This record gives sequence, C-alpha cells and structure tokens, in this order.
Amino acid sequence: MIVRSVHQEQYEQVCSYLNRQGKSGAFDASYEVTIPVDDCEYLLRLQPCKKRKLAALQAVQVCRDGKERRFKLITDNLPLSALLELFLFQQKKNTAESNLSER
Repeated sequence: MIVRSVHQEQYEQVCSYLNRQGKSGAFDASYEVTIPVDDCEYLLRLQPCKKRKLAALQAVQVCRDGKERRFKLITDNLPLSALLELFLFQQKKNTAESNLSER
C-alpha cells in the first residue's frame, strides 16, 4: 500500500471522479479504476483517506494473449506508486482538457 497527499482541489476532483466512475461494492471504502498501459490494463484499487490523502491498496495487471487473459496481483510499493502517479496525471490532464473545452 502506498499513501500520497494531494492538493485540496485535486483531492476533491479525484473523489468526485471515484464517486462517478470508480467501481465499488456496497460496503466498500475503496474504488477500482482502470488504467490502460501499452497492451495491458491495470485495475488499481484506491481509497480516499482523511487530510487529502489517497491510498493505492493494490492493483491487478490484466494482459491479453490472443483469446486468453493473464492476471497478476501487484502489491509492491514501487509499481503501485507509479500507477497512482499515472492516475493523478490522467486526472489533471482530463480536468485541463475539460476546462479548455468549456471556454
């Protein structure tokens, strides 16, 4: 698990996105988001925490080999940190693009 602090505005945007787009169970405190990277997808499990923090709990790498899919559980902090940064970067990029289109 990796925990990262973000600015208040970004925290609110991420929480809003997770509430709208994240997958979560009925009594789940965490959300699952999909991050495409090259030929694989990563299902990243995120949990918003107090004081503008986000926790990346785990991820599952899903790669397709023809008709078969391979799954790999990721709990190591380094790839979790990289996936969390990719997610935050995508959120900033999407927010900037939506702000430009509103003008």
